[in-house]
Amino acid sequence: MLIYRRNHTLAEGVKQLRETASHAGRRFESLKLTVFAVPPREDEVKKLIEIGFHEIIFALPPVAADKVLPMLDSYAAIKHKLAA
Repeated sequence: MLIYRRNHTLAEGVKQLRETASHAGRRFESLKLTVFAVPPREDEVKKLIEIGFHEIIFALPPVAADKVLPMLDSYAAIKHKLAA
């Protein structure tokens, strides 16, 4: 699992992983890529899916439910929009 970092290109790392898998005789498609702490921005999630990530994990702060529940609703909206 990778941790999302602002201004860090994961695309290059995935490209290298594709090449490494190929050299090892393994299908890249057999790998399940996960990234953690992704910002809740639809464009960023879409980009990560396009470069090969299967699981996108958003971070939640340790705050009260009245703060977290709206965040979960926005995360779910992104998921449903991109899964359609």
